[in-house]
Amino acid sequence: MEKAVIVGVFQKSDDFRLCEVEELAKNSGYLIVDKVVQIRRGPHASYLIGPGKLQELKERLKKYGVKTVLFANELKPGQYFRLQKELGLDVNILDRVLLILDVFDKRASTSEAKLQIELARLKYTLPWARELVRLKGFGSEKMGFGSLGGYPYKVYISFARKRIKAIEEKLERLRRRQKEVVIRRKEVSLPIVALTGYTQSGKTTLFNLLTKESKVTGLGPFTTLETCARRVDAYGKSFIVVDSLGFIDEMPQLVLDAFHATLI
Repeated sequence: MEKAVIVGVFQKSDDFRLCEVEELAKNSGYLIVDKVVQIRRGPHASYLIGPGKLQELKERLKKYGVKTVLFANELKPGQYFRLQKELGLDVNILDRVLLILDVFDKRASTSEAKLQIELARLKYTLPWARELVRLKGFGSEKMGFGSLGGYPYKVYISFARKRIKAIEEKLERLRRRQKEVVIRRKEVSLPIVALTGYTQSGKTTLFNLLTKESKVTGLGPFTTLETCARRVDAYGKSFIVVDSLGFIDEMPQLVLDAFHATLI
């Protein structure tokens, strides 16, 4: 397992959010060796954490030989790149959104889910493109700070926008098919019961009990990434039960938007 340090900034002690991020990290294949937590009124404009905590983070990374930092917060583009410069280009930085998408990526089993994850990641990182290319290069080529012209940046932007458009077109076709499925469900004139709630709250376990299915459970957060509907006949009643994607506290809107096609 890859070693990582968790970093979090909160206005007050937030063990719940820390435990949530640690659970996500473990299920994404990371071994958490330490945590750097700061309680402050608001995030530091430049680094999210204050300069003192940044120095502490550098020391922890060196002490444990860690090359991955996982933030419990979302990072602004400027914060991300300042942190990258301070910590070194060989350090992998994931904020809360990218960590969630990383977990999704490891859970995805269908082409639709993989496309939705790719779309969310592209849209989230596109505003970072100029500095991302400047820092880490385009594709597999690693470029130094002084070697970047306008070309690699323009190539990346062009590629990303074309890819986003292609994925959105594919997902729009999927949405149309999903709407047809919803219409057919309504035509059956049976009550529809949607199982919704926090990830790992037992939705799929209940779904399996009601439907006699054997959907995978217990793998950690976001085991279910696609909705699944089945008819249930019990106690003289009939209804359609739908298993769905679980949520976490303050689920990023970008993730919800990307998964709209399979949340129906």
